[in-house]
Amino acid sequence: MTDEFAAHRHQVGGISYVDVGEGPVTLFVHGVFTNGRLWRNVVQRLRGHRRCIVVDLPGHGCTPPLGEASLWGLADAVGTVLTELDLWDVHLVGNDTGGGVCQIVMARHESRFASWVLTNCDTEGNTPPRAFAPVVWASRLGLFRVTGPVVRWPALAKQILRVGYRRPAELPDDVVVDYLAPRSSAAVTRCGSWSGC
Repeated sequence: MTDEFAAHRHQVGGISYVDVGEGPVTLFVHGVFTNGRLWRNVVQRLRGHRRCIVVDLPGHGCTPPLGEASLWGLADAVGTVLTELDLWDVHLVGNDTGGGVCQIVMARHESRFASWVLTNCDTEGNTPPRAFAPVVWASRLGLFRVTGPVVRWPALAKQILRVGYRRPAELPDDVVVDYLAPRSSAAVTRCGSWSGC
């Protein structure tokens, strides 16, 4: 795996995160079947005038599965980063399920935020979105436990990502493999019932 920001990777409370740049703090939260690398291009553009903190949610990227496998459990992880790093006046950005996580984090830590942006994200009553139903079905059947080695083939992995991506063929192969590595699948497998996830 190529990690563009490996030199800036840290850990707090078991949660892996990247901390790069200087200036006002912007905290980025990804959704399922991705990791913090989702934000790599945005961080490259912002790092010259913002302190970018990019979280790998539990069971994704460099963070092992831990805590409760639900939106609230994932929000606990983001809250850990927020409080342990003593972050204030934060600009919060969330995408996909990460946006649903951000909504909980905002409610729990409202005074810590200067602004927030939610892009194409889950909401209460729309988690998971209807288009994600095949993934829920596959998870309930335990299919993610047996597909780990298969998704290491970028061409096949890009086909799997067609569920949620407009142009998955344009993703770099190493990013696709990184998104769907077994650690990432573990979060969705643990969340097979999708109760609150």
